[in-house]
Amino acid sequence: MSRQKNIPFLSEYDKRTFGPLVDQLKPFTNKKFFGYLQKGRAEELGVATLTHADLHSGNVMTKPNPDGSPSDEVATFFDWQLGFFGNALFDLARFACVSADADIRRGIEDVALDEYYDAYIKHSERPDPKFTRDVCQELYDLGIVMEALEFQFLFHLVSGNLNPRNDRHLESLLARFALRARLTMEDGIRAIEKYKLLDVAKNKCLKTV
Repeated sequence: MSRQKNIPFLSEYDKRTFGPLVDQLKPFTNKKFFGYLQKGRAEELGVATLTHADLHSGNVMTKPNPDGSPSDEVATFFDWQLGFFGNALFDLARFACVSADADIRRGIEDVALDEYYDAYIKHSERPDPKFTRDVCQELYDLGIVMEALEFQFLFHLVSGNLNPRNDRHLESLLARFALRARLTMEDGIRAIEKYKLLDVAKNKCLKTV
């Protein structure tokens, strides 16, 4: 089953909520536009760099505390099979959208981006002058757009791999993930409007798949 065929399951779950969101995202749901978000814009800005492309909590290993419990210090990232050279802020956006509930993501985004950018400036031997804080923000926002598009597919994939203890537990798990999907899609649509991405889609990404 292709990823496109997963989209109707989201609307079937809650047509009133997700039907209009899916319709708004339809002009952007194609491989060429995905490529623009993940690689093209970073290349245009001259700031393309190594990107993991599937960064979520399941692909992060942390160092243990002395008592054996996990710490918040990263030991390594693994599963690089989807990696590419492009928009590195896609990694931060994916981690924030997929691994955190939307209230947490929205509450820490500004601080996280400041920390990200400050760490880049502090630890880079030769910081790229083209990679400004505004560019950092734009690339992160484009990552949010990509996640908004991907949640159309992810909802069905994730819902089919849950391990609920009972029907009520399943209902709550689906509702929690649906809220995460809705708010990510709404944030993605705001970013589409902010950066006038419909013009980009029309000029560079006309063919849908």
